[in-house]
Amino acid sequence: MKRLTTVLLLALATVTTGSPALGQTVPLSVLVTQRARFDQQQVTVIGTVSFGGAPGGPSQRFTLMADGMTVDVVAPGGFPLNPGMRVEVEGVYRSSANSIEAFRVSPR
Repeated sequence: MKRLTTVLLLALATVTTGSPALGQTVPLSVLVTQRARFDQQQVTVIGTVSFGGAPGGPSQRFTLMADGMTVDVVAPGGFPLNPGMRVEVEGVYRSSANSIEAFRVSPR
């Protein structure tokens, strides 16, 4: 019972701090304008590939654009990304580089 109470209190504290939930979908404009809030947090963003590199090796880089804002994405190599392609990116946001270290990229 004591363990359950501790877990519930920890969960409540996490929810009430205002930090984003794991994988919370965040508009790109909010992510970029509130960098400190999302730094080192797991986020999900949706946008359009504005510049994509061909997959090669273990990772690929591309620029994601939405709402007039951009963020760089480093993702595991996978399917080719073409400019204009709409995707959903899930990963950890790094405010210092305005980038997302993605672990999932899915076409939308």
